[in-house]
Amino acid sequence: MSFRRPAILKGPPKAPTARPVVTPPRVTPKIRVPSSADNPVGMCLSCGEAFTGPDAIRLRHGCIRQRKWGTEFVELPFEDHTKVKWVCFRCAWENDIVDDEGWISDRLENLGYLGQCPLCGNCIQPFPYDDWSSAILLEVGEMAPSTRGDFRIFRPNQGGHLHYLCMDDLHLELWRMIECSDEPPDFREWLNVQAR
Repeated sequence: MSFRRPAILKGPPKAPTARPVVTPPRVTPKIRVPSSADNPVGMCLSCGEAFTGPDAIRLRHGCIRQRKWGTEFVELPFEDHTKVKWVCFRCAWENDIVDDEGWISDRLENLGYLGQCPLCGNCIQPFPYDDWSSAILLEVGEMAPSTRGDFRIFRPNQGGHLHYLCMDDLHLELWRMIECSDEPPDFREWLNVQAR
């Protein structure tokens, strides 16, 4: 058995010194440069420029429907009759959608597919209630080559549901950015067709 001698203290004990908390500056993430052979993914909703990816954020418009097997996202067209909108990785980083590593930011930490909006903390009112809420399915992923042809497909890594109007908190005011066509889509008619 080995015994340790107790330390002999001379004078009062020293108070621990507090270290200052230093937060590292936020740096622009490394964005992968696509090859010149890549076709553009689409136009970025935020900056309006065509981008080729491979990292991208896809937005789809719709509503939530509660089924016995879980939450279902019912896709609806946007006001300009398109089905998909894109945000480039740089704009997503600037608007605090993704962090420096390319994952969902802390602000969208609870983003998921259960019909809960992480920005306001409220449930998205489901269809077929009369006061159902428009929702956005936001997905972070990358464009990958398809095994079935000479084109690329979007592969989501993370995503979830948000209120349509809560997108304003991410500096994406969809109601201003998306132009309405002369005849906006009749969502009730679209939903009745989907329900059949």
